[in-house]
Amino acid sequence: MEYGLYHGCGNSFYIGFYNDNIDYKALSKKICNNVDGLILLKENPLTMLIYNADGSIATMCGNGLRCFAKFVYDLNIVKDLKFNVKTLAGNIEVEIKSTNPFISSINLGKPNYSTSKLGIDVPLDELINYQYDENIIVSAVFLGTDHLVLIDYEDYEIAEKIARSTIFTKGINVNFVKVKSKEKIYVKTYERGVGWTKACGTGASSSFCICNRLGLIGPKVEVEVDGGKLLVYKDNENIILEGPAVTIKEPLL
Repeated sequence: MEYGLYHGCGNSFYIGFYNDNIDYKALSKKICNNVDGLILLKENPLTMLIYNADGSIATMCGNGLRCFAKFVYDLNIVKDLKFNVKTLAGNIEVEIKSTNPFISSINLGKPNYSTSKLGIDVPLDELINYQYDENIIVSAVFLGTDHLVLIDYEDYEIAEKIARSTIFTKGINVNFVKVKSKEKIYVKTYERGVGWTKACGTGASSSFCICNRLGLIGPKVEVEVDGGKLLVYKDNENIILEGPAVTIKEPLL
């Protein structure tokens, strides 16, 4: 088959069926030029695997999962508007809100602020408002994957240096957040294994978690990203990410 090409707020992915005989690390590095990653479908149970553009494996991807939802729904692999998808971060509930345009929400579960979960080498249980250096304050959260959040700091050139800092033993995704109001934030994300992206769903959601915990925003916000807009909100203690997915090129089966 030829892979389909999809995007969620500009975060783009090839999507196709998994094949045991293919080296996907090499393939993703070869084909993901100006595309953020390669997503693969396994069935029974319904499973999503993600390879970043550099060939590394991602545990989860919020925009990618919404694109995956469009892929499996359009191909009639799933017929229900609510279904679960197995990922390396666990089982995630997907709900299709609209099919034209395609809008879906994903339940990312409860945020985890533990430094041991995040693989952060500091003598603290959590990294919240941590003085990284003289001018930089950071906070960290695990929400399907590892994210660092910087609020009202716009020197984007430091992103790669921070992502590779030795205190982040697994590397980390870096999000720059501007709080516009209690109901709106802007997020720009440097993704581990990808670089700068037009959108990062788990990054937008992690930024929501930190800003909400610090009392800067309410329980539901519009998140502006370079590729569009997402909605993030709380459902009890769970974090819900909602947004569009668009087919750029349909797969050839």
